[in-house]
Amino acid sequence: MVLSNCTNYRFNYTLQHLISQVVELKVCKECKWWKPDALLIYIGECEKKRISTRDSEGPCEAFAEKVESEFMWCSDCRETFHRSERERHKKHVTHEGARVDEDAHEYILAGD
Repeated sequence: MVLSNCTNYRFNYTLQHLISQVVELKVCKECKWWKPDALLIYIGECEKKRISTRDSEGPCEAFAEKVESEFMWCSDCRETFHRSERERHKKHVTHEGARVDEDAHEYILAGD
């Protein structure tokens, strides 16, 4: 029974991935509500649903198009920038902000 559930999960994940590539479904990283983790940028939090998700999950009923705000987070450079610097981040993945994990110290190596 466990193997069956695992196989079913893989099939559903693969099917969802293929459909999203063909139909270009709206995924989390394209949503205004999704904030990437500052360190693990492929994981983030949906502010609307209050859950952690991967950047490629979707489609979602809470999806909303991104809007540009005064300050944005660049996942490629891992920095916050002002809209006057938008040209520098033109082809980068940007978000309205980033999620900072309060427990990040537990999985970051110490410099001792």
